[in-house]
Amino acid sequence: MTAAKKTKPSERPENAARPCLTEMPYRAVVFAELNQHNVPLYFVGGSSAPKCKAEKALKVAFGIHGGSCFYCKKAILEADLSIDHVEPTSNEGGKAIQNLLIAHRKCNQKKAALPIEAFHPDAGKEWLTALLAQVEDRLKRIDTSK
Repeated sequence: MTAAKKTKPSERPENAARPCLTEMPYRAVVFAELNQHNVPLYFVGGSSAPKCKAEKALKVAFGIHGGSCFYCKKAILEADLSIDHVEPTSNEGGKAIQNLLIAHRKCNQKKAALPIEAFHPDAGKEWLTALLAQVEDRLKRIDTSK
């Protein structure tokens, strides 16, 4: 019988499978576990909804906590909600929680497959800065877990 492999803090899924943005409703989405296909599942703070994938979790969090469009910063009515893949899936962007933003349908359609910084430089800088902070935090965990 082999001993169970100890997982370093830097290798734990919860250190990678979390939103890079810290305001509501993003921070209400909390990593729960990996499913049988190694896809992250999330709980939503303030909800009794079952664990779900990132896009659905963000929609549930929006339904509870509301939110504004990441691009134009205006409030969104639920009927106008869309979840934007910052790096489009057509350009090999993933469905990871870090790649998802709340946006108006029209803003999302205008962005289409453009890089975020080409579509909206301020939003691009905000998202890239948040993503960089998350990467730097993960790098610190690797350095301290040796």
